[in-house]
Amino acid sequence: MSANDDMLLGHMTVLMQYDWPKYQTQFCDLIRTIAERRKFTYNLFFTYVVSILLFRHSVLFRHPLPSSRQHVDVY
Repeated sequence: MSANDDMLLGHMTVLMQYDWPKYQTQFCDLIRTIAERRKFTYNLFFTYVVSILLFRHSVLFRHPLPSSRQHVDVY
């Protein structure tokens, strides 16, 4: 995979914010792909990923909560 692939995956992430959670399944596939690669560089991530739900979902995918009683506060 190249830097162009990272750019493509990053742009796809940005576009999946539109009409969230309609593209949630595709987003999970995208996050799974990134996790398998174990490397992802998209310098514009925090500039263009503005959906807190999408961001939270990506964090929880990589670091699942150990218990359903715990929650993540996002401010």
